[in-house]
Amino acid sequence: MALAAGFLGLSALSLPGLAVPDRPRSAAKGAVRVARDVSDGLTELAKVAAPGGVAILAFAQTFVRGALVVLIPVLAVDTLAAGLSAVGWLTAAIGAGGLVGGAAATGLVHVTRLGRAFIAGLLLWGLPLVWLAITPSAAVAYLALVVVGIGNAVEDVGLFTLLARSASPRSGGRVLGATEFVVQAGLDAGSVAAPWLLHVFDVRGTLALLGGGLAVLALAHVRRFVRLDQAMPAPGQEVEMLRRLAMFAPLPLAAIELLASDLQPHEFAKGTVAVREGEVGELFYLIVGGSAAVSVQGKPRPPLAPGDCFGEIALLRGIPRTATVVADQPLRTLALEREAFLVAITGNSMSGAAAEALVTQRLTADSPTGPDAHGTR
Repeated sequence: MALAAGFLGLSALSLPGLAVPDRPRSAAKGAVRVARDVSDGLTELAKVAAPGGVAILAFAQTFVRGALVVLIPVLAVDTLAAGLSAVGWLTAAIGAGGLVGGAAATGLVHVTRLGRAFIAGLLLWGLPLVWLAITPSAAVAYLALVVVGIGNAVEDVGLFTLLARSASPRSGGRVLGATEFVVQAGLDAGSVAAPWLLHVFDVRGTLALLGGGLAVLALAHVRRFVRLDQAMPAPGQEVEMLRRLAMFAPLPLAAIELLASDLQPHEFAKGTVAVREGEVGELFYLIVGGSAAVSVQGKPRPPLAPGDCFGEIALLRGIPRTATVVADQPLRTLALEREAFLVAITGNSMSGAAAEALVTQRLTADSPTGPDAHGTR
């Protein structure tokens, strides 16, 4: 516990380095604002696999998890007669399964099958408990709990990646907060209900009821999550183009997809000025078609082609545009607004470093004494 607390303290030390732009805050204060955020988050969460599919299943799974924490000591000491040390070993079996499941999830869970991965993880939670209820032996107990750990990892990967892809950038924090609220409520309710369930149904009956109930509930939601997967778009061209830029490459796929959803198309006819030197900059541009001529103080710089970007200097440094970019043939771009761009780049140290390296390179190239290389904007 002390080691875990130490790691938590170290992670907290990293937060002062997380810089995001100022944004307007709600006029509500204190408890009122917290209550409103919780309410908004729960409302958004209920829309994922509506009505309330994710929230219902997350609560059910954590209810079983909370009850299992209470059941394991009774199972180890009374049912299996394996002694007190078995409590630790059975709990460790879940952790061992989690390591296996985490490794497996990296290769098996695809971004277009997140809902089905979530359901599969729930089934891997419920069915082993039914097996254990039917055949209560030490070997079955350890193997069943390893499978439960695998299911827990697969379910977590599916759930949290699904939420990250489903929520908008502005509501993502509230949705994840609401999910934690539901998870903690499920854990608490399950651990409180477990003694009563043991009294009424005994250990085997409780395992069968919890595992079978969770499996049936998951199967009842299969079609809903299959439809959710089918409606979830695969990463498109915009995502791939963002990932090819060094400043966005370190970001998780879900974060890049959220950025891609904020991209706005802008087209410029041949000869049209996209950005003008000295003007205030509010947009970051990614070229998807055509080409553009660049000039700094009237001096030409190498042209820009699809896959190139411009506009980042004014946003990152808070200065006017440093170059003029003109479409030398019909130019198609995707643009990010200042806030979305800065939140993404400044919220990740590797992205921030890559962006600063690009800014430094381009400003050096644009200086009177700099080399004649890519200038920008």
